Amino acid sequence: MSRDGQEIGKMNGQVIERLTGSEKIRFTSSLLFRAHSTRKLFFLNNLVGEFEYEADESANTLARSWRCK
Repeated sequence: MSRDGQEIGKMNGQVIERLTGSEKIRFTSSLLFRAHSTRKLFFLNNLVGEFEYEADESANTLARSWRCK
């Protein structure tokens, strides 16, 4: 959402979940962004990114996302 609340962007993704060593779980996803905007959020249209989230049994978490070029 834009800071003034006038425009909204959307994100769609497909998540893959897997258990890794040491009692950790990892979620990875590709993301596609869209915004019905001609101004503030226009840059989101057709932007592709990746997301990764990892958590362990002690509730320690790590989340990362980045733009694909």
